[in-house]
Amino acid sequence: MTTAQSAVESIRQRLASLAAQTGAEGFTEFLSGYYRYTSSEDLRERTPENLCGAAFTHWQLAQRRTPGTPAIRVFNPTAEGAGWQSRHTVVQVVTDDMPFLVDSISMELARHERGIHLVVQPVVCVRRSITGDLLAVVPQGAGTPDVAAESFLHIEFDRIADAEGQQALRDELARVLGDVRAAVEDWAKMQARMRSIVDELAATAPPVEDDV
Repeated sequence: MTTAQSAVESIRQRLASLAAQTGAEGFTEFLSGYYRYTSSEDLRERTPENLCGAAFTHWQLAQRRTPGTPAIRVFNPTAEGAGWQSRHTVVQVVTDDMPFLVDSISMELARHERGIHLVVQPVVCVRRSITGDLLAVVPQGAGTPDVAAESFLHIEFDRIADAEGQQALRDELARVLGDVRAAVEDWAKMQARMRSIVDELAATAPPVEDDV
């Protein structure tokens, strides 16, 4: 049994205690894909309980997200406070899937001289209400208009001990992710404009006669 499979089995055994918490009913399915693309080598030293807890706090963060705005949490998890523990500080993000997310956050952490120890980045297809409440996780490729792909980023890095430092970093990451969104949206607009110009030129350009 792999480490990720052990985590799934562990959470199945704990569902009775989680059932009273918001959204716990759909969490097992979410967890089964959470670590799918994370190297087993990166997870080897982590207990199933800590893997379960990390995914569950991410699941809780995702329960409501203002449309177009990332949900961000920076914290030092403890067994008493979060139900799991790590010697590192953790940032968890839920946002619309787009390019450059991990690179942008990594560069910001490097600017703060914080070494990265773990990156987990599942892309999850979700259905949300108009106010941003999580309604369901759906299989990838469902392709219906009310389903959106979201990036769930979990990054563990060198510890920030004080709450003020954690909040300052959270504010910086919110700014960085806002810049990423603006750049991606502008790039899409530029691509659309370039295609429009190419189409206009193709429609209006005079025919080219072959040399005789």
